Amino acid sequence: MQIQIQTFLEYIKGICPLLAKTELDNLAPSLSIRELKKGDYFIRAGELQKDLGFIIKGLVRSYCIDTHGDEQTMRFMTDRQFVSNYAALLS
Repeated sequence: MQIQIQTFLEYIKGICPLLAKTELDNLAPSLSIRELKKGDYFIRAGELQKDLGFIIKGLVRSYCIDTHGDEQTMRFMTDRQFVSNYAALLS
């Protein structure tokens, strides 16, 4: 198993300690690794969000463009945090 997937499963086990190892093992095959480089986008405005991201190592900035065309930083996410547009993920 790739180290990134193992790191994610250990994080999940930490917040859901009652999950059995077999349940985590069953989850592993449905996970995939996506590496973003500086300047890459996880999701763009108007795109349908299909994935939930988890940062193994790095920093992700969430921002929007205001009515004046300026970038407005909404939040930063770093190691062992999820990346998503929560409202879009639910719809």
